[in-house]
Amino acid sequence: MEKKATSLQAGRPCILIEVGDEATAALIAHDPQAAKYCLSAGDRHLAVPAKNERAFRTAVKKLGYVLPR
Repeated sequence: MEKKATSLQAGRPCILIEVGDEATAALIAHDPQAAKYCLSAGDRHLAVPAKNERAFRTAVKKLGYVLPR
């Protein structure tokens, strides 16, 4: 019981981004710059820690994408 009670921990706040298609999500998630600031969260979603939002926006802008506010 003790092991199960301590197995999960609340993480830092993050932004969940839905991407239009799987290929674009993979492109962003594997880009050398953008990948520093996000994690893949399924086929078409990326999780970006709130503290990395500005850097992530800059990285995807260099790829030609804009994240709406």
